[in-house]
Amino acid sequence: MKEKDKYGKKSNPFTLPDNYFEEFHRNLMQQLPAKEIAMQPQKKEPRLGIMRYWSYAAAVALIFVAAAALYQFDHHQTAIAKTEAENNEYIETIFDNCTIDDYNVYCYLTSSDINY
Repeated sequence: MKEKDKYGKKSNPFTLPDNYFEEFHRNLMQQLPAKEIAMQPQKKEPRLGIMRYWSYAAAVALIFVAAAALYQFDHHQTAIAKTEAENNEYIETIFDNCTIDDYNVYCYLTSSDINY
């Protein structure tokens, strides 16, 4: 039977040698096989973290600039078409209300002399 200590608990039969934990690391390293560490030149990694965010920001800015340019181009083309339509309507109303016929316009444009 196991012996009991003064508090009535059974004593622990397992014991550790003196300075076991202080020398554990050194003993473990001695038991491991020796392995030579090859020194490799370290590559300089590009700073992808910062460059990635800058490239994202540049792409977004490029998209906004392209969208603004397309909007301006479309708006400009629409304004030109609208102006041309208004000018054509204005000229048509002038010709409709004018007493000049096509022959008079032809003579005026060809610089022919006629008596009005």
